[in-house]
Amino acid sequence: KENNLSVIDEFYESYKRKYKINGKSWYENEQFKKGTSWKSRLQFDIDRLIKQSKDWEEFLKKMVELGYEIKHGKHIAFKPKDKQRFTRSKTIGEDYTEERLRERITENQSIKAPPVKKRIGNVINMNTNAKVKESKGYEYWATKHNLNTMAESVVFIREHGINSVKQLDEYIRKSAEERQNLQDKIKEIDKDMQLLSDTMEQVHTVKKYRAYYKEYKSNPSDKAFFEEYKSQ
Repeated sequence: KENNLSVIDEFYESYKRKYKINGKSWYENEQFKKGTSWKSRLQFDIDRLIKQSKDWEEFLKKMVELGYEIKHGKHIAFKPKDKQRFTRSKTIGEDYTEERLRERITENQSIKAPPVKKRIGNVINMNTNAKVKESKGYEYWATKHNLNTMAESVVFIREHGINSVKQLDEYIRKSAEERQNLQDKIKEIDKDMQLLSDTMEQVHTVKKYRAYYKEYKSNPSDKAFFEEYKSQ
């Protein structure tokens, strides 16, 4: 205040002129530093979907499923459904150019997962399989396949200390329960991630409109400010 009078010209003009700082508006730059910019949300969504995608096409598909529109060109750009303009991903960081996004997906896939034992195959029914009846070569292959499958099954049963049909049934039941529990946990994690993403956007929206509201409340007689931001 100066002489007990509110002075808001400088603050107001910062909105009117839309100062640019590192390619961002003054307001957006302030929010970006606080981690509340919607571009921070874009970074967050890209980062988590890269970890979930096995290739570029799957990544793009997941971004669309999350509500983003994608514009291809010299530089790939994204636009959430609640925004009017596309944003080139390269503007949110050097790790977000299309080239780096592709590299990060490849790098993520190159991380070696613990070796998983080959799944035991299914036994082919020699009496009902049409190919067995039509081809002697296939019949020979199917016979060999069935013998190998049964041998692998015996080894598996011995390794897990299964000595009866009852124990086998119990093992199958427990395995099915563990798989279902794991799937349920994955669904809960996905739900939490989506909630966190939505919350980030809501926090940004609240803080953005709060700044406008506080400025207007400090000088409700400023009709020019009101007219410019009433739609907000």
